[in-house]
Amino acid sequence: MRRTPRWTIVLLAILLLAGAGSILALIPTQYVALEPHHPINLAGRVRINSKPAVPLHGQLYFVGVEQRRVSLLQKWLVRLDPAVSLELSPQTMSEHHEQQIDRLAIESSKDVAAAVAFDLLGTPARITGSGALVTGVDPKGPAHTVLRRGDYIMGVGDSTVHTSVDVAAAVAAVAPGTKLRFRIRRHHRIQNVTIATAAPPHPDATHRSRIGIGLNTPDLKIHLPKSVTIRTGAVGGPSAGLPFSLGIFDAESPIDLMRGRYIVATGALTLEGQVLPIGGVRQKAISAQNQGVHIMLVPTANAADAVRAISDVCRHHTACVSVLPVATVADAVKYLQLPDSELASKFAKP
Repeated sequence: MRRTPRWTIVLLAILLLAGAGSILALIPTQYVALEPHHPINLAGRVRINSKPAVPLHGQLYFVGVEQRRVSLLQKWLVRLDPAVSLELSPQTMSEHHEQQIDRLAIESSKDVAAAVAFDLLGTPARITGSGALVTGVDPKGPAHTVLRRGDYIMGVGDSTVHTSVDVAAAVAAVAPGTKLRFRIRRHHRIQNVTIATAAPPHPDATHRSRIGIGLNTPDLKIHLPKSVTIRTGAVGGPSAGLPFSLGIFDAESPIDLMRGRYIVATGALTLEGQVLPIGGVRQKAISAQNQGVHIMLVPTANAADAVRAISDVCRHHTACVSVLPVATVADAVKYLQLPDSELASKFAKP
């Protein structure tokens, strides 16, 4: 019997593998790969009243995440890269629609960030809207048996509500356990309800209470005391609100927040200045480490994941980025002014 040459068997195996790989590369999945995107320097990208913002003494960066849909083959291969994460993509949304939403989100985040910065500077923006729409209710929060998604809050106590900020301010102004009366509209019917406030998970001097709802302001308009433009290129999403706000504050205030340091910041903002959790924090933390920055500011809820990601890629001969958790923009401004010895105590621990 004539034996098949070994090289022929090897060649056939290679051809079979190549063919299988080609087929797997053509099979789409419902997953997207999240990959690190290099941090973007904010210097030179901010203009206030059509003039370039005062250069920062140091550098402040915002950072995004590369996102791409993957085939079945790519889904298997990206698991080998610790810097890449896989997430299910919304099945009902096209890639174009996702990009459009991200662009709208980052444009909105610029106005919100500027409003928060000017409020801290003592020249608050004028905010108008058509009331406060309940967009979500925390099932474990005080309002879960009282309010519903779709309710309009028209008043708190004896005060009329024009925007979500009015509701947040009224709730934040009272101590936990206070019973507040809310005037709401539900299905064209006006009614009064009472909710007892609770302490937030991360209380501060200006946010002492919560009721556990998400709010939006229909027809929201933010009238800033000065015009602000920020160039962001192709980056989308709401998570650059924190660095935008810090950059505007640093440019308009005599306080030097950067003090020669290189800082990356990420976090979505509310109009009340709260820093909300964001996605892709692992990739953003790895980008910060690769950039060689000194400090990374993150939402409090994302701090543990950021520290873990940096520990995974930080080598013994390289300085590891310090992670600074913040619950509000006011916290970030306060912490960045601390002496180095005091600031060190605020860093998240591995």
